[in-house]
Amino acid sequence: RLKEENGTQIKVIRSKRNLLDVVISRYKHKGNKGNIHAHCRKGDEKCVQQHMKASSGFVLPTRRLLSQMKELNDMEMRIDRLLSKMKVPTIHVSFEKLFMGTNASEWTRTFAFLGVGPSGDVSMADVEEASHAATSIPYHNVTLSNYDEVVDVLLGTEFEPLLH
Repeated sequence: RLKEENGTQIKVIRSKRNLLDVVISRYKHKGNKGNIHAHCRKGDEKCVQQHMKASSGFVLPTRRLLSQMKELNDMEMRIDRLLSKMKVPTIHVSFEKLFMGTNASEWTRTFAFLGVGPSGDVSMADVEEASHAATSIPYHNVTLSNYDEVVDVLLGTEFEPLLH
């Protein structure tokens, strides 16, 4: 088991995100319209507008889309197996529920697993006050001007349910 030098057990939070959204985000930040910061501070309207512009109507390259998603999925599975093999206490949480959810239950679950932070329920007001500004559009058909092409690539694969 992994432990810190003082003997404290290390715990891991595995925040998993929709793999199509991961690929889109990587492209948005690095390959689409120049490098933009990953996050914006609340109230930084210039940054938010830059993100919204970069998140709307771009062409996601599809030539390697399926292989990229398979590579990401394989990497996630290898990490999960390694953590299990090493007997590292791990919690799996949803990125979407943490940052785009309608309630704060995923945060409450995370703090309870760690045994730190607020005790009891965390409110959405708490989450909104502490988090960064939202910088993505939740609909792939708005984000991607080649949405139909992306659907064709993912249709019938394990990744088809990730379309939204």
